[in-house]
Amino acid sequence: MTQTTRHRVLMGLLILIGSVVPPVLYAFYGHTGEIPTAAPYRPSPLLEQYVAVLSVFGLKFFYTSGATAIIVVLWRRTAADLAALRWAMICFFIGENCCLMNVVLCGDGSLPLEYLHNLGMVLTFAFTTYALLEGIDARLIHYSAAGRCAAAPLCRGCIKHADVPCGLRRIFLLLVPALALVAALPLFVAYRTTAYQTTIFGAPYTYQHPVVEQIYEWRLLPIAALLLLAACFLVLWLVERHPVPLSKILLAAAVGAMGFAFFRLLLVTAFIDDQVWFEFWEEATELLYVGVAGGLLLVYRHSLLAPEQPRGTATLRSNGTTDEHR
Repeated sequence: MTQTTRHRVLMGLLILIGSVVPPVLYAFYGHTGEIPTAAPYRPSPLLEQYVAVLSVFGLKFFYTSGATAIIVVLWRRTAADLAALRWAMICFFIGENCCLMNVVLCGDGSLPLEYLHNLGMVLTFAFTTYALLEGIDARLIHYSAAGRCAAAPLCRGCIKHADVPCGLRRIFLLLVPALALVAALPLFVAYRTTAYQTTIFGAPYTYQHPVVEQIYEWRLLPIAALLLLAACFLVLWLVERHPVPLSKILLAAAVGAMGFAFFRLLLVTAFIDDQVWFEFWEEATELLYVGVAGGLLLVYRHSLLAPEQPRGTATLRSNGTTDEHR
């Protein structure tokens, strides 16, 4: 399975979740996304009005600009981790611009745009996780390489050279069920309903987080994560011994779904009655995400952004083994 095919499989799994779910929710829940006209009025202090403007027109501008810069820097990179990070930033950029259009043009009342925003975030979580898995593997642990991996001193034998079980693989067989247990947590959280109207520097605005969105975030995404983790466990247990490319794809897709579910769960439960701060901390953490990604690229630019080896050549690693670039 080539790198491009892996990225397509990962994206396809999560786009399937995002494209099929909204019509199903509309059909069974009957929510159109219209802003409730009977929502009570709540005046916003001057500080919250400034925070609301800063969130949409300040923080969003900085992190979308940063994401664009990272996309440009990584545009021609073929390393699996850097290519996955590039896709993460592309999905992030598209999703956040859908969010901006929803707020500016639709007063945060368009469910289709909100679902595109959410799908972009799920894909961002997934591709970032895949980038981390590939980066840690290729640059630190060397599990998928032909030579000894970093965990070899802990093992009595190596699966790469003998018919023995792999220690890292067995650790992941323990971690995947543990992740599944955590992924199930949002299924037991009650929905939080609230909507209120306010005025932001003279402009009327309605804050809401309808139940139909919470069904997607706290029910369907966790269920999708559980199914993906179950598939990951079965593939890892029954099919893949070394290396484990499909297991990494399924794990990244699962973390994408459950990561966004927990992200929204934290924000909604903390700020459901004061959604100015809900939006601010969502935007602030997204700015932090882009800043950390850009910082890592900057700090390790001499290694991560060095001219890539021509295909078919070999690179000597510090442990005496070589990686062939194909």
